[in-house]
Amino acid sequence: MSLIAWIHDRLTQRKMQRLFSRGEDPYSYRTSSYEQIRFRKTLEALGKRRFGKILEAGCGEGVLTRSLAERADRVTALDISEAALSRARERLSSFGDRIVFVHENVRDWVKRVRGTLHFDLVVLSEMLYYLGEKEEKIFLLEPAFVDFLRDLCGLLMQGGLLLMAHGFCNSEERKIREGYRERLLRLGLKPLGEWVAGEAPHDKGTARCLIHLLEKI
Repeated sequence: MSLIAWIHDRLTQRKMQRLFSRGEDPYSYRTSSYEQIRFRKTLEALGKRRFGKILEAGCGEGVLTRSLAERADRVTALDISEAALSRARERLSSFGDRIVFVHENVRDWVKRVRGTLHFDLVVLSEMLYYLGEKEEKIFLLEPAFVDFLRDLCGLLMQGGLLLMAHGFCNSEERKIREGYRERLLRLGLKPLGEWVAGEAPHDKGTARCLIHLLEKI
């Protein structure tokens, strides 16, 4: 990892820890009509399929984690904020060892476990833009971003699925979200579907969520 990516990730970790330490549900995931629509549409993309092992990167307080655990034998739920994970552990304690919580920078963790862990579903919900898209000099972070996606693809079993869901408010942001998919296609994944959540009126104005499902072939 480059020095600028390392610094960026540590600053992001401090930011998220402060955010979740101030109080519960800072993004209104539990109360927002938009967020509920987004979660429902994200899960609908998977159909009725059941999974053996799921990786959820950026699980936060575990709102989506619960639904994933209900359709999997084991979920690895990873987040950069210990405050968020503490609430997730408490709320999802009834699942026992079916959910493994990991407090670590996702970029570091994926590189460390590649070759030893494999999943038949990887879920990336509202987290990829925290790896650097808003940086003024994004080109300095692009090599580390592509390396992360390559390492992440290495965790997928053959035939495994990668599910992405990221919000946008305008055409420029949507283009950035589409760029995530384009990078993954160049890494060999196959597109299975694209959906948009939030087109009906809701409580977060112009927010929409672009959802992509891809397969490792």
